[in-house]
Amino acid sequence: MIIEANLRIWKAYQKKCFYCDEDVSWRELHIDHFIPRHLDSDLKKEILSDLKLDVDFEFNSLKNLVPSHSSCNTGRKGKLVPKPINIAGTLLITENQIPKILEIKEKLDLEEKYDENIAFF
Repeated sequence: MIIEANLRIWKAYQKKCFYCDEDVSWRELHIDHFIPRHLDSDLKKEILSDLKLDVDFEFNSLKNLVPSHSSCNTGRKGKLVPKPINIAGTLLITENQIPKILEIKEKLDLEEKYDENIAFF
């Protein structure tokens, strides 16, 4: 299930790293939490407030997950983009990718059903 979700995210972003915009191979792929999920609770509250996000913001949602090279991801070490406006703008970009990710999911589900039907014969 996680592999399938990663595949959809990777394809929705045209197999490019969100941070450096270079091609990222499946082998190099890390799915990153744009707003790090391992922040101290006070900092989390402050960021969510600054961005006018709900206190129940789901850090594991598609809106917060982006494809990256392992080096681009680990290079961040849980750091945020410095200005909240950059984060807000990025969340708009990631939110706009959600329909594409869901469309890819539907296509992959259909392919899987087709493959199962072919294998049945």
